[in-house]
This record gives sequence, C-alpha cells and structure tokens, in this order.
Amino acid sequence: MIEQPVLDYLNAYILRKGEQLRLDGVTKETFIDIPIVKVTKRTYRTVGILTIGARKPDGDSKSKAGAQLEKLHLTPRKKLTLHEDEPQTLKWLDEGWIVKEVRLKTDGKTVDSQYYRMGYTYYRFLEEQKLMEHQTRQDELMTLKNTFEQIDITSAETAVKSTIYERIRERFLSVCRPDALIQSELFEKAWPDQKRIKFLAFLAAIIQISTVQDRFDWKEIGASYYKKIGGSKVFDRNKSDFLDLFEAWAGYPAEALGMVSLGNLTPVYFSGQVTGTYSSYHYGPVHAVTNLSLYEDSHSSEAETLWIVENRAILTRIAAEKDFLKDMRVLLVCCDGHVRSAHRHFIEQILRNSPPKQVIIWTDYDPDGFRIAREVFEIVKETRVVKWIGPAGEILNSWTQYAGQMSAFLETRRMEQEEQTGDVMLWKTWIAH
Repeated sequence: MIEQPVLDYLNAYILRKGEQLRLDGVTKETFIDIPIVKVTKRTYRTVGILTIGARKPDGDSKSKAGAQLEKLHLTPRKKLTLHEDEPQTLKWLDEGWIVKEVRLKTDGKTVDSQYYRMGYTYYRFLEEQKLMEHQTRQDELMTLKNTFEQIDITSAETAVKSTIYERIRERFLSVCRPDALIQSELFEKAWPDQKRIKFLAFLAAIIQISTVQDRFDWKEIGASYYKKIGGSKVFDRNKSDFLDLFEAWAGYPAEALGMVSLGNLTPVYFSGQVTGTYSSYHYGPVHAVTNLSLYEDSHSSEAETLWIVENRAILTRIAAEKDFLKDMRVLLVCCDGHVRSAHRHFIEQILRNSPPKQVIIWTDYDPDGFRIAREVFEIVKETRVVKWIGPAGEILNSWTQYAGQMSAFLETRRMEQEEQTGDVMLWKTWIAH
C-alpha cells in the first residue's frame, strides 16, 4: 500500500527510539493517517499520528515546490509550523513534500504538539539534486583537466616558470575529482565547491596566458581565457584570495609568471651582511629586499648563524645593539608574522649560496608561532645544526623536543617573543650553545 522507500524514510528520520508505524487498517486515500505506537515489554500505546500524501507530483510541481521549500532550509530533522488550511500547505502535504506529525499526550488522545517535517518526495528531490550537482561538478572538472593538459607547459623559457608549472600541474591534477575537490586540504576550508572550481579555472587561465605572453596584466587573464564580454571581470571578486593561494601552491607570486605587478610588494626585513648581484648590505641598520628583486637577484652572506625571528620588534631590538650581529657573525631575518614565498626564497638563497654553520628559529609561543616555526623548519631542515628557542627561554636541539614542549605549553598558555627578549649576554649564550 505504502511504498517501502517511503516507510524506510519515515522510520529513519521521523520515528523515535522504540516507535513503530501501525499500518493495519491504513487505507490509501488523498491523505493517509498512520498511527505511531510506542512498544515496550509492558506497554503498547499510540503516541502520535503521521499524515502523508498519496499523490505523485508532476514535473512542473517538482521544480516549483523544490525552489519554494529550499528557502525554508528544511532538513529531515527540522520541524516547521505551517498554517494547515492554506492551499500551499495542503498541496505540499498531498504530494508528499511534507508530512504532518502530531504528537499525543500520555492518554493517547489529546494533542500535545503538531509540526510539519520533510517528506519523502522532497528528500528524494534533494538526493536527485545532489546527484545532478555531482555530475555537473564532475563534468566541469573534466573540462578543466582537459583544458589544462592541452597547455604546452614544456615551453617554459626559465627555470622559475618551469618550477611553477610543475608545482601547479601536480596540485591541479590532484584535485580534479569531485571527492578530492571537496576533501583536499590544499584549499581554504571555508571555500565552497564553486569557488574551488573557479580557482582551478583561474590557474588554467594564468598558466595559459603565461605560455604565450611574457607580460600580461590582471584583466588579460580572464579576458584571454573566456574570450567573451565580461571575461576580464570573472576573477575580480576573488582577486586577493586567488593570488594568495596561487602563491601558496606555486611557491612564487603571479608576478614570477609575467603578470604586471599590481603594486603589491612583499618586503623581507633583515639585519646583517648580505651581498647580491645588484646590491650589497652591511652590518648596522635594518634592511629590506622585495619579492620582485628576489626573482632578479641572488643573495649570499658571510654570516655563520642565520637567525630567523617572527616579529619586527625582535629584529629592531637585536639590530639596535651596536656591533652585536657583526661580532657574532649573525644574519637576522624577520618573517613578519607570516612565511610568504619571498621569505622562503631569500632564506633558500642564503642557504644555497653561503651555507651558515647553524640556524636559530625563534617565534611566538602561540598556535600561529608554532605553525610558523614548522614552516621555517621545512625550509632550513637540511642545515646541519638547527636550534629553537623554547618557551622556557632555553635552546632546544631537535624539532621533536621543541614540538613536545610547545604542545604542552599551549595547553595552558600563550606568550609573545617580546615577553622574554633577553639581552646581549643571553643572546650570546643561545648562539654559542
């Protein structure tokens, strides 16, 4: 009489523990009233009544009702209060979009509450929508994958471009499946599916234009890819997010592919002796190189200790001690609260061109500082001696030891570097340890 899938749905989402539907005597009319009974070892009593519709909706009704119910954010567990005499409510009930749930008091007769719940018709409608969306997403991803694979990334004329292409290609192809797209940790957690797909389109667009043009501006990326009116504006809304994630995936900013700078410069602040192909810096003041200069220059240093700190205040405090960095042969680099590709490339250049004897890592004692310490360690871990300044102000000689102390510390406390800045004598102790 009542289809089994409908009964399965009602049992799964409407009934409570120990409840059953009493189907004997139920007749298939315009509306079907089904008693809910509570069964225990000692009792068998009616605790409610479900009213469901018996008519199948047609195609037009489906699309209209689905759109209307979507605005109510209805879920299988959500209860709605509707006017039962309104034609719309009766129509939804008749076609199975909603079910009426009446709960009775312990006497089995008096109404205790009355609500409307999601019906099997709407449940099936949502499931079908999910399948359609999944297929649409799969088709979009397949189209993007085919588009990307047709780009001749072997035409890269520089080592930097070649590196970017390979890194982007690896990550791009790894998320070109609906399940991978949703689950991948390569994206920001808060990004919805469509934003993730649009980012992949942005990657295909910027890689594509960079293989045929040495220089291009922001507007040309979308315009050359979509080749339609309004194409130049497609990525505008997500400009900052997309450029930041591109840099995270590629290890370089978009300018390294030839995009004309939007005026955004990332400075890398440091103090110490550094020599570049086009520049030379000496002990004394705080200096800075930019992300753009790092892709045109190569730097080295005579320093024996590369000391990386998180905050500018620490950089300026230590640099203010006259001749300290020079006497101790230290290059002090500040990652400014966030390790960007410019910091990575500057540090990598120093390590590659003039490997120091040791690296010291000093960050805040909070979750962000812990994360930054890990990111810095990933850059410098091939260095023979890597040291950390722990939360108790002592030198720690392994990541395992540092991570253990930080994990225990963060369970109860937070602390900034500045709270234990110390002085020259302490700094010399840390360097010599």
